Amino acid sequence: MRWLLRAFCVSAAAFAARINYLHGAEQGVLVGWGLAAVTMLGPLFFEVRQWVLTLTADATDPRKRAEEKARAKHDRKRRRHHKDVVKLARQLVSAAPYGKLAFEEAFATAWEIKHGTCSPGMTPKLHAQLHGSRKALAATFDDANGSRYLRRPPQNKDTAFRVTWTVTNGTAKPLDLDSWSINPQGATTGGEVTFFYVEKGSKQMTGRLAPDRNGTYTGEYSLPKSDGTEVVVTAARMDDAFLKDDAAYLAEDPHWTGPIK
Repeated sequence: MRWLLRAFCVSAAAFAARINYLHGAEQGVLVGWGLAAVTMLGPLFFEVRQWVLTLTADATDPRKRAEEKARAKHDRKRRRHHKDVVKLARQLVSAAPYGKLAFEEAFATAWEIKHGTCSPGMTPKLHAQLHGSRKALAATFDDANGSRYLRRPPQNKDTAFRVTWTVTNGTAKPLDLDSWSINPQGATTGGEVTFFYVEKGSKQMTGRLAPDRNGTYTGEYSLPKSDGTEVVVTAARMDDAFLKDDAAYLAEDPHWTGPIK
């Protein structure tokens, strides 16, 4: 677009220079060439001025300029790849009070509306592929010696149990669930639990949780019967905001103790 405007300006200036040359040539050839040159010098010096300003801006903050270019390129790709989601996100922004809803938050909400998941980029097809990959991974662990992951149900010497928990996002931003983990252990003698895969009724904690939403998730484990029937469940968080908060990072992780029912 910029080069098209430049070509138009040069064409208009050349046309005007031609007219001035013809009028000036009536007084003399030098007069004609002088008027034509003056006509062309105006747009030329303006273009040089714009060029110098651009170079000055790039030299003043090249990192910011590079970031702006990268962001603009990313926005173009997003509009091209996800037109329907971008359109809905813009509608959500325009419907909200001015300044109340950022576009990135609106995009995450629009993605959930269109694809049923609050993890931008994920679709039902990709979630199915992820589920299949996790099943294959569980099978691989099951075949490995000493693995803590089982594909088959626990044996008679183990007690199988399911941990169910609910996460509430009380913030104004989507919550990255992949930065959280739930870790159970035996509470009686400190026995180590074994993970195993259950398809029916299981819901793994992954993706992102939208603001003001609740999500209920499960984990399936087994504990040797020799280690009792009490377990302690610890919630761990490992995102960047948590790691930068010294008070939270050094504090004891939240945990709960209870019997296997």
